[in-house]
Amino acid sequence: MNEHWFHWQNDALILKIHLHPGAKINEVNGLRDRQLRIRVKSPPVDGKANKELISMLARDFGIKKTQIRIDRGELGRDKLVEVHSPEIFPQWFIELTSNNNSC
Repeated sequence: MNEHWFHWQNDALILKIHLHPGAKINEVNGLRDRQLRIRVKSPPVDGKANKELISMLARDFGIKKTQIRIDRGELGRDKLVEVHSPEIFPQWFIELTSNNNSC
């Protein structure tokens, strides 16, 4: 498997994410251990944290929620998420990808 925190697979951006549910605010919290750290306010109950993650990524990449899929890790904190055909790239993504230590 690719060792970077993101890669492209056809038109899909694949992100390795470590999710922190139950946070005070929704935010991208940088990189650690080759994973994108994201905090969401929702608790890890009944898929609420996953739904909030999908909503957050859809907003940030300017796409519909249906264009985002959790490929692996739906029940855990470590996830592999597919972002299909992103329209825009959020500032956090641009900053993290321009950093030479982003992998």
